[in-house]
Amino acid sequence: MNLSFQLTRQHSETTLLNSPFALALGADEQGNTNVTALRFAQNYTNRGDKSILAARSQFSLGIDAFDATVTNNNLPDGKFFNWLGQTQYVRNLNDNFPLILRGDLQLSPSAIVSLEQFRLGGSNTVRGYRRDLLLGDNALVLSAETRVPVAKWQKIDGLLQIAPFIDYGSVWNDDDNLNLNTNSLVSVGLGLNFAAFGDRLKARLDWGIPLQDVDADNQPVTFNFKYGF
Repeated sequence: MNLSFQLTRQHSETTLLNSPFALALGADEQGNTNVTALRFAQNYTNRGDKSILAARSQFSLGIDAFDATVTNNNLPDGKFFNWLGQTQYVRNLNDNFPLILRGDLQLSPSAIVSLEQFRLGGSNTVRGYRRDLLLGDNALVLSAETRVPVAKWQKIDGLLQIAPFIDYGSVWNDDDNLNLNTNSLVSVGLGLNFAAFGDRLKARLDWGIPLQDVDADNQPVTFNFKYGF
């Protein structure tokens, strides 16, 4: 296990027709939100013969420092507290045939500014929906995926896998008046995962199909492509 401490500062601003506008919850009259936070994280990894368990816990405390936004009323501002827990379990069912389970949980005892809210939708949470489709003070994300090898290239140490997956996510707010009509997303899909040169080259293409209708702006089927060296 390893521990880490951080002091972070974030800034956001919102405008309407190129003029400052307090659109985000907790922003000041000019549409600005400043957050200064102390963050304490704990990381744990356990490796077995055929499995890996990784877990991360992070406590965040917003403080009134370095021009943090403080409203001194009942609205959320730069003074807050929340906890984020993340875990991933990988089990090798056969040669290059893993099962991957992932879960995220964020909890906050009170309403928080949008900069600190959990963002649901997109390749890192629930595939098949546009990025940051839903925001909430609290959140739960669950995902299951397996990767089946379909082709190998020995000369480049290359491997191509198909990856069926199912994603679920839900967000909710501490203020009942701010809760959304729809707060959950569910999707199924199929990915193509490619790695070569000892995993130094990676590429991923996901095709996600949303199972929960949210709004007309969301694409019914979403492709996500990522690569790295």
